[in-house]
Amino acid sequence: MNDKANKQFKVSSKATARLVKGRFSKGYPVAHFKKVVDTKLKE
Repeated sequence: MNDKANKQFKVSSKATARLVKGRFSKGYPVAHFKKVVDTKLKE
């Protein structure tokens, strides 16, 4: 995501980890994350 968005999100960020874990626990697959990133980059 950092490469595509030219950002510097930290993998050690507790806030980011909490959000990602929350989505995984609700059953969202990795493909969904990739689709969201691609969609947001097009906006």
